[in-house]
Amino acid sequence: MSTVISNGYRLAPGTSVTAFARTLESVFEEARHKAIVTAVGDLVFQIDGAGESEKNRLSTLKFATNNQVDFGRISVRPSRSTVSIARDVLFEYQDSFRKRFATRSPSLDLTLSITFISEPSNPDEIYALVYTEVDEYIKAWESIEGVSEYFYWNNSDSQLERMTRKEWKSRGKKWEVLTANKAPSRNGVSWELDTFPIAIEEIDDAEIVTAVADAELKRAAAIEWAKRVFGDSPEWGHIFNEDSVDKDKEEE
Repeated sequence: MSTVISNGYRLAPGTSVTAFARTLESVFEEARHKAIVTAVGDLVFQIDGAGESEKNRLSTLKFATNNQVDFGRISVRPSRSTVSIARDVLFEYQDSFRKRFATRSPSLDLTLSITFISEPSNPDEIYALVYTEVDEYIKAWESIEGVSEYFYWNNSDSQLERMTRKEWKSRGKKWEVLTANKAPSRNGVSWELDTFPIAIEEIDDAEIVTAVADAELKRAAAIEWAKRVFGDSPEWGHIFNEDSVDKDKEEE
C-alpha cells in the first residue's frame, strides 16, 4: 500500500459541508491578511537586497516569482518605492494563477483549497484534504472546532505515538476507501479561498515594515545555521563571509 496523506483531516460526525463552507471565508480572513503582508514583506526584502539597479531587481524578482510575472507591466525603477513594486508583483503573480496553470513559488503562493470527501457507506462521516503553502491557513483551519487531524503515511514505524498499530492501519484502509485510487477532486467537492477580497494597496505600510524585519531575522538565522553546517569549507564558506558580500555589492 502506497497511501500517503499528510494533509488529511476529519470533521465532526454529521457536519453539513454546505453550512461548514459558508463559515470558512471569515475563519481565514485574518490568516489571509497575514499571508499577504508576509509575502509583500518578503518581496520588499529581496528588492532592497538587489539594490537600485533595475537589471538586478528584475533578475531577483524573476527568480523569486519563477518567471510567472510579466514585468513589461511593472516598473522597477529606483524612483518607485519597493513597497509599491512588491504590491504590484504579488498581485500580478496571484493573477497568473487565475488565467493559466503556473509554477508556484511557496513563499508567494497565497492559495488555499479544501476538498471534502464523505465515507461512501456513511455520508455523515466527512473528511478533508487541505492544500496550501501558508502556515497561517493551517493554524486557522486546525483551530476550528470539530476539525481533527487524520494523517497517514505507509511507514508502519511512523504511526502516531498515541495510536496502536491497528488504529494506524485502520486509517490507511480508510483513506484507500475514500480516495478509491482516484484524484480526490473526483470523489468529493472543493472549496477555495478568495485570495483578493481586499485590495493589496490597503495593506498598512507599518505591517510590511514588520514583515521585512521578520524576513531579515529569518535570513540571519539561516546564515548562522549554514555557518555551523558548512563552516569555512572551500565550496560554501565564502558565501557567508561578510567581506565577500560587501565586495559583491561594490561590483554591482
